[in-house]
Amino acid sequence: MPSMNMETAVPYQPSLRDMVLLELPLEVKLSPNGSKVAIRVRSTNWNKNEYEHRCHVHDLATGTTRQINRTGNVKQMAWLDDETLALLKKEHDDEEAQVWIYEGLVGEGWLATSHKSNIDWFESFAGGLLYLTRNPQRGSHRRPGRDAHKESLLAGQLAGHSARLVRAHLYDAIHPTGVVEAGNVG
Repeated sequence: MPSMNMETAVPYQPSLRDMVLLELPLEVKLSPNGSKVAIRVRSTNWNKNEYEHRCHVHDLATGTTRQINRTGNVKQMAWLDDETLALLKKEHDDEEAQVWIYEGLVGEGWLATSHKSNIDWFESFAGGLLYLTRNPQRGSHRRPGRDAHKESLLAGQLAGHSARLVRAHLYDAIHPTGVVEAGNVG
């Protein structure tokens, strides 16, 4: 058998399939104390013929990386503290995206929101979550450009599973005033 000279070896050319199979990091968030990194990763699911977005957490002290969510497609991530991560994810194709909380960075997490319509965005705010969603009572009969009506919810004290709910209807720049309602959620 002839020996192969490493200098004359042809470099590996990845195929299109190889490139589609690559896991691609899409977003990186550093924990508040800087000890961990949350990474949103795109991977290929050949059975469903689609890309999936999962969250992985890398511990900088130990050098280990583990996947946080096993189900659902992650759209956004935010650290609530050094050991708690909030994910905006769509659990199934026929469901709306909701915010899930992963305390201790283990398990399947618990559902923090259960809004009728899709949650578009969220942020950790004042010990709770501020999130943006469309008002489900509004029909699609509105004129284009006027469908910027959003509903913003602030839920505080997530760890206690009871929150003070502040609901504000935010309108587009033409009508910057809104209605504010408050109530207790238990």
